[in-house]
Amino acid sequence: MISYFVFETLPRFFAFIYRLILDSALFGVMRKAFRAVCRAFKGSFIGRVLGEKADDGKRAEGSLLFRVIDGAGRGIVSGVRKLVGALTFGSYSFFGTRLLAKLRELYTFLDFEFVLGVSLCFFILCPGQAWHNVYGLVLSIFLLVMELLLLAAGKRKYIALRVLGASFFAFIVSTLVSVISAGDKADAFRVMVFFGTSFIMTIVIAVAAQTKEKLKKILGFVYAAVLATAVYAIYQRVVGVAVDPVLTDLTANAGMPGRVFSTFENPNNYAEMLILFMPFCAAYCTMIGNKKTRFFAWIGCILPLGALLMTYSRSGWISFAIAAAVFLFFYNKKLLPIIVLIGIAAIPLLPSTILARIATIGSTKDSSNMYRVYIWEGVLNMLKSDFNWFTGVGLGPMSFRQIYLLHCNQIASPAPHSHMLYLEIWIEQGVVGILSYFGIVISAVRRSAIAAKYAGREVRAALIAGISAICGISFASAAEYVWFYPRVMVCFFIVLGFMYAGINITSSERSADTGLSGDL
Repeated sequence: MISYFVFETLPRFFAFIYRLILDSALFGVMRKAFRAVCRAFKGSFIGRVLGEKADDGKRAEGSLLFRVIDGAGRGIVSGVRKLVGALTFGSYSFFGTRLLAKLRELYTFLDFEFVLGVSLCFFILCPGQAWHNVYGLVLSIFLLVMELLLLAAGKRKYIALRVLGASFFAFIVSTLVSVISAGDKADAFRVMVFFGTSFIMTIVIAVAAQTKEKLKKILGFVYAAVLATAVYAIYQRVVGVAVDPVLTDLTANAGMPGRVFSTFENPNNYAEMLILFMPFCAAYCTMIGNKKTRFFAWIGCILPLGALLMTYSRSGWISFAIAAAVFLFFYNKKLLPIIVLIGIAAIPLLPSTILARIATIGSTKDSSNMYRVYIWEGVLNMLKSDFNWFTGVGLGPMSFRQIYLLHCNQIASPAPHSHMLYLEIWIEQGVVGILSYFGIVISAVRRSAIAAKYAGREVRAALIAGISAICGISFASAAEYVWFYPRVMVCFFIVLGFMYAGINITSSERSADTGLSGDL
């Protein structure tokens, strides 16, 4: 009886509502407006920049830079293969070589995607109070070494590193230079470790997910981990979370309960993680073949959505709305006006505390809003001074504060960063850093959008999820320095890894089907 209601009655009811909305006059107006916006976007400068060009693959393949980078990557793999071979099959007979011989037998059949998935679960689920950033570094190096061994053993296929794009490597160079130019080099090196962890995770995931099956398997672990954090967030709401006056203006948000943060240290950080990974949860649901399993997987997505609401992160809510709109735009444009109507209709049903929180968006009476403005005022004064625009002040909050304190508004003097990702990258890494960052984002979105046109259903969903996550977090990045908490920074680069993996899978499939290079 229950099964019949869930899988027969409910679908017919929703189909009836769907047809009712499609036939409404309001939907007709929205559809015409939506088509006009799409036409305008395709003809705009941004649309032309993101559009596909016939020689994209040829330019990448013929680039001297990428020939050097790919040559270096292949050289490293070849060197590891020769080293392990010499140690395990050479004339040496001490304990270390015998151990390596056993490891050689082991890593030829290891399920690396399982190990990577478990590692991602640990990364997401480790409680904030127990987490140490060294864990992330050790974990990423372990995964990289394991992947190199598998490549050396011939159990994984080497992928051309040009899939990462020139901007990715330019940003790595910019980050290294900003350590050298930093006023406090010890603090800069400490922060460089977080960037290193992020860069390694991007490469590890891009190389690991070489087929749609492997990509789906890894995303399954991400889905499970995100849902587990949501369950814990709901538990926090049930048992109660103390209201933190540092995170909430109690005058402007009277009566608002404590903000959940789950396994992260801060509700805004947790919201940022959800923005980055919830689109991939949706993508994973679309990959599931069994209808009943897929239905319950979609039901499970309600949990992180509820957790996001309970973070009371205003930038998080808007960012998620943007991410959801972008996902629907690429996945099925017809659903977008319908979801907008449903969203508008659901607003009156939200709890009063959430409605009150929404009302404070942009309010000058909310001290947290004004605090950002005071910080930005000081940062802009830095940019107007004799600040070195080319190299920046160097990585780390200590290098930032050495200059910031000379130009800041005294109300916001304790600020450890610029409270905006774009300003922070510009201040720390200079023009090269901010340009290469935008190059990474625009290139990843553009190439993923192109690849999505040719990809199969599963990979297409993952590519769209990556585009959605980047677009969503880009809004939050205008109001928050989302990389200040290193785990969120690593999450951002993990998303890039999934996007590069999807691009590589699509490129390989096109090459196999057409005999062309298929580069995207």
